[in-house]
Amino acid sequence: MAKIRRRFMPAIVTLALLAGLTAESRSRPRPQDAEPYHRRAREACLAMPRVIGEWVAAATDLPIPPAAVALLRPNVLLHREYRNQTTGRSVNFLLVQCRSARDMLGHYPPVCYPGQGWEKRSQTAVEWPAGPLAIPGMEYEFAKTHEGQPVVRVVSNIIIVPGGRFVRDMNEVGKAAGDYLRQFYGAAQIQIVVWGEVSVEERRQIVSTFLGAHQPMLDALCSGGTK
Repeated sequence: MAKIRRRFMPAIVTLALLAGLTAESRSRPRPQDAEPYHRRAREACLAMPRVIGEWVAAATDLPIPPAAVALLRPNVLLHREYRNQTTGRSVNFLLVQCRSARDMLGHYPPVCYPGQGWEKRSQTAVEWPAGPLAIPGMEYEFAKTHEGQPVVRVVSNIIIVPGGRFVRDMNEVGKAAGDYLRQFYGAAQIQIVVWGEVSVEERRQIVSTFLGAHQPMLDALCSGGTK
């Protein structure tokens, strides 16, 4: 009997290992596991308000270049211009949320703006108060000459990766793309663009106002990959 057990032991061990591997592979997240999250995220993003205090969005969203859509393969992509009815100041609000964090890697102000002829003047790590949150991100200042006149824009950039984490650079997005437990939850990025020479205090207050008004959207985007 002992000889028989020894004879069949390798086969038994092999079967046990195969069974363990099968169970482990079945427990791994699959793309369809993240679909309820992506639906929630899309619905929340599409429900964003078009009026935020004195800020009113244009009736039609800004066009999205087809090349950007092909690159990002977004679950949702919105680009709106808001104008303050008192000051006349305008702000661009860009939101993109992708099913795969890898698709987000090329969408980044330090990459996109210099590629369009803008010179980066500075970058600053910032935290914006927004409702109960203090949201970390980066503030980039770009400049170029247009028709002989200097033009300045400041981009406040917020990135959200699975687990509801706000990160400041693409290194963290790359890590999220390689996390097999959460990779199907993708990543999201918000850019709030203020044109012209605006004081730091006013600009950061504008960003806080917009982020605070989009709390349901932020909650939805932060809910992916948290379990």
